[in-house]
Amino acid sequence: MNSDDELPDNEEYLNNSLEVEPASQSEIGPCTDDLGVNATGKKRNRDMDLNEIWTVVERGKKRLAVSGDEEGRVRIPTERIEICMTSKEKLPKQIGMARLFKTEGITDVIKIKYVNFYKALIQFSKETSAEKLIQSENLLSRDTNFRKLLRSEFHMEL
Repeated sequence: MNSDDELPDNEEYLNNSLEVEPASQSEIGPCTDDLGVNATGKKRNRDMDLNEIWTVVERGKKRLAVSGDEEGRVRIPTERIEICMTSKEKLPKQIGMARLFKTEGITDVIKIKYVNFYKALIQFSKETSAEKLIQSENLLSRDTNFRKLLRSEFHMEL
């Protein structure tokens, strides 16, 4: 076998590879490259999946306080006494403070707000409970200072 018989001439090979049959206009389609549209064609359509649909979630509206109820009763304003409690040592945390108030017999606590580790604002519904806190020997021995805040808040309750 001769190697010349198996391979075509270079010129003949080049001539055969450069021959291209012209395609008709219907096969090519309109040219859209100039318009900026993708020339690859349209994407195929998919079936819509229920998991892919976006649902819009909105925040609920704020509820306004009612000045009177349906039966015509009027709310009575109640005064809240606020005490500022400061200490040179760290104040006990929430459960420790509750146990301390329980052992001292301090009741009617509405809210305790910790400003930092050394300062807390305590709201009472009755003046007597606030006085018990201020006169507590256990808390006074811990270098704890108490100040009654001048601002008195009035809240509406039934």
